[in-house]
Amino acid sequence: MKKKKALILSSLILAGISIVSCSRNSILDTTTTPTVIPTTTTAVTTPTVAPTTTVPSTTIPQDDDFTYDGYYSSITNDVLSSSSSLRTTLNSIVCKDAVKFSYTTCTTKLKAIDSYDGDYVECLYTGQRIDKDNSGSAKGSWNKEHIWAKSHGFNDDSLPAYTDLHHLRVAECSINNYRKDSYFDEITDLNANKDDYGNTWLDGVFEPRDEVKGDVARMLLYMDVRYDDSTLDLILTDDKQKASIIKNDNVGYMGLLSTILKWNFEDPVDSRELYRNEEIYKVQKNRNPFIDHPELAYFLYKDECQEQGISGSGLKEIIKPSLKDDAKISAVNSEILKIGNVTLESEELIKNAEAAYYKLDDISQSFVSEYYTLVLARYKYEELKSINNQDNSISTSFDIKSIGAKEGSAVTNGVSINWTGPYGANDFGIYAQTNKNVTISASNLYEEIKNIVLTFTSNKDANTNVIATVTITDGTNTVSGQTGVLAKGSQEELTIDISSLDVTKGLTITIASPTSSILQALKFSVI
Repeated sequence: MKKKKALILSSLILAGISIVSCSRNSILDTTTTPTVIPTTTTAVTTPTVAPTTTVPSTTIPQDDDFTYDGYYSSITNDVLSSSSSLRTTLNSIVCKDAVKFSYTTCTTKLKAIDSYDGDYVECLYTGQRIDKDNSGSAKGSWNKEHIWAKSHGFNDDSLPAYTDLHHLRVAECSINNYRKDSYFDEITDLNANKDDYGNTWLDGVFEPRDEVKGDVARMLLYMDVRYDDSTLDLILTDDKQKASIIKNDNVGYMGLLSTILKWNFEDPVDSRELYRNEEIYKVQKNRNPFIDHPELAYFLYKDECQEQGISGSGLKEIIKPSLKDDAKISAVNSEILKIGNVTLESEELIKNAEAAYYKLDDISQSFVSEYYTLVLARYKYEELKSINNQDNSISTSFDIKSIGAKEGSAVTNGVSINWTGPYGANDFGIYAQTNKNVTISASNLYEEIKNIVLTFTSNKDANTNVIATVTITDGTNTVSGQTGVLAKGSQEELTIDISSLDVTKGLTITIASPTSSILQALKFSVI
C-alpha cells in the first residue's frame, strides 16, 4: 500500500477569493477546507531513527536475520521462537520506566509531539493542519482520539492506558465523532459513509485512509502487548462480536486482528512515525516496538500472519521504512528562500519552488521547514495581483462560510481582510461569543464603497437572546449597527452606512454578541 499525498502545498482560489490553507492540498484545490495564514514558521527537528542493528550471534530460523540490541536486547532468538515468551518480554520492555501523565497534560504533550512546524497539529485521519491551541469539542477544532477506544476496557483516566501517548492522537472533532468507539476493518459496503480524505465507516466499524493504516495497526499492536495483566488485559481479536463489546472492566477487545496485521505489513513505517516514537520516548520513557521493529508482529502472531500470506521470507523488504530525503529537503528549502520579498515579478520563482516541492516524496514534503514561507509567498503574490487588477466599480464579497476558521486572511478584488475570533468552522462561519469578539481589519478599500453588509445566523434556539452588535472605525470616526434577535437556522443581513468613514485608511470591524452569533458573509458594497 503506497503512501498517498496527504499533506501538500495549498493556495486556494475560491470564487475569486485568494486564501491560504493550513492543509497541504493541491495548489488550485477547489475544496473549502478551513483556512488560516500561519503567523510563524518554525523549523522542524529531524527525527532520530530507530536503534541500529548488528549481525546476530545465532541464526533465527527465518530467511531474514534480525538483531535486537540496546532497548530490545532482551529479545533473543529463543524469545522469538515462542509467541508467549515474546509477549512477556515485550510487555516487560515497554512497561519498565513508563511514565503516566494526567489527561490534561496529554493535551500539552500532543501539541508538541504531533506538530511538525510548531504552530499546527496534524489530524491523524484527515491530515489537516489545525491550530495547536484550537483544541475542544466543536467542528474544526481538535481533540484527543484514543486509537484503542477507551470504552473497550479502560474508561477511567486513572489507568495508564487512558493517557498513553502511543495511542493518543490528534483528530479533528467531527471525524473523531464518526469513528466513535468502532473497531477497525476494511469496508466493502457500497452504502458506507465516506469522506474526501479516504475514511470509510459504518455503525461500529471504521476504515481509516490508506496513509495511516499501518500507523493505526502499530498503535493497536503496542496496546495489545503493553496492557496484558490482571489490572488490564487488552486483546486484539478477529471475533467481531467481541470487538464490538463496550466494557470497562479489566478486559477489553479491539479488532480486527487479521486486518491489523495486514495493514502493518502493507503500509510501512514512515519518518513521521519514527519522529513521534522518539518524541514520546523522551517524555513517556517507553517506545513502540512495532515502529522500531514491525516484523515483531509476525513473530507474535505467526499463524495469523501466515493465514494472511505473510511468511518469514522477505520480511525485511516489506517492512522497509519510508524515510525522508534530507538532501532534497534542503534543496527545496533553498529554492523557497530564493523568492525573497514578493513582488508582481515573483511568479516564476514561486512556480519553481512549488515545482521543486512537488517533486519530493510524500514523507519528505512534510519535513520542509520553509513550507509556510512558500504558502505565504503564493498568497502574497495572489494578493498583489488582485490589487493590481482591482475593479472599483463593483462590490466585493467574502463568503465567510467557505473559509471558516478562527483566524486568517483572504483577498478578493484587491480588498484584503484579516480576522480573528474565538472560533470558526467551515460551512458555518466565524463565531462571536460571550465576552469574545470577532475582529476584522480591512485594507485596500476604494472610495466607491458606501456600505458594509454582514450576513448573520445563530446556532442557538430561536427563543434565546442572540443579537450581534457591529462597530466599524477608520481610526478616527466610528459607526455601528445591531441585528435583531437571530433565529436558529435563519439568516439576517445587517447593512451599515460607512459613507462618513475614510475607507482609504482601512477599517476595523468588531462584532460582539451576548451569546453565540455567526458571521457567514461580508460584503463591501458600492450601492
